[in-house]
Amino acid sequence: MRSKYHRARLSAAPRRLVVLAFFAALLLLYAAFSPFSTAGMGYVGEEVKACRQIREHFRSGTAIEWPRNGAMGLLVQCPFVTVGDVLGGATQRAEDLALSWQPMIATAALVTILFVWAARLAASREWGLTLSLAGGFATLLWPYAYIGLETTQSLFLLLAGFLALDRSAPRTWGRCLCFGVCAAFAIGVKSGGVLLVPACAFLAWRFFREPAARPAEGLRAKAVATLLLVVLLFAANAWVRGLAWVRFGGTAHFASLWLVRDPVSPLLNLLALLASPNKGLILYAPLTLLAVIALPRTSRAEPPVAVFAALVLAGLVGGLCLLGMWSDETWGPRYLHSAVAPLILCL
Repeated sequence: MRSKYHRARLSAAPRRLVVLAFFAALLLLYAAFSPFSTAGMGYVGEEVKACRQIREHFRSGTAIEWPRNGAMGLLVQCPFVTVGDVLGGATQRAEDLALSWQPMIATAALVTILFVWAARLAASREWGLTLSLAGGFATLLWPYAYIGLETTQSLFLLLAGFLALDRSAPRTWGRCLCFGVCAAFAIGVKSGGVLLVPACAFLAWRFFREPAARPAEGLRAKAVATLLLVVLLFAANAWVRGLAWVRFGGTAHFASLWLVRDPVSPLLNLLALLASPNKGLILYAPLTLLAVIALPRTSRAEPPVAVFAALVLAGLVGGLCLLGMWSDETWGPRYLHSAVAPLILCL
């Protein structure tokens, strides 16, 4: 028999219609402030160009110049570019307009998952609403709804966490494969996604560690199939990414140019990543400081959530502090974008 606490948590969870309304309202709010242009943001131009070349490749055999993060991101970007071509006559402005919706949709979905998950953890829809809106409009999640670049990785990481740490749902084949795809995208859709491998490995361990409330049959076979799916997707994208980095002198050569070679720089970079007045996470997402302070209490109340958030933050910060270029010219610490939502869950 379920405890009163468990029943209270279920009753506090947002209903499907509320969730859909919340997502739609978020998307409209984000759209109201959008410049509806992402073409000049980072490597987006590379991905749009590759989407065009893929379309032309099937028509006339045009060679494809793969973008620096491989093909995974194109699976998300190309449908929007195609919609822009169909509705706008294949003009660059139409493609840019259509593609500008992708980071807004990804961010709205990310904040919606945060809303549902936080409401369940707190057994309070009101508290879930408060935390998700604070995350969506009082951290760097908001500007990146227009900048893009990190939103796909952050969305798939949080979705993988949500699927893995919800012990009440049965581990069906569909849920297992969905988790595998999300985990593969989280670690593979960007070059820096490899820093999230420890967090995703923990999620996989939790996902298959014990039967859910309604045990699924053949859990070992599902675990093997899910792991194989993650490895295959990651390896395939890494191979395509390797083709892209040839024009930069090869992956190993280019990566070596980024690494620091003295013992002091990693410590300074670590401090800058978290507290720099120019690019520090605390400045651009103040809630994350409260979340770090709350980690010990979270580890007692919801240990898996605390470990997940800590591994995401430690993986990203630990890897980035070894780089000479740990940040760039975009708004705030964009490489730490994926750590924001997991940390907010700790509140």
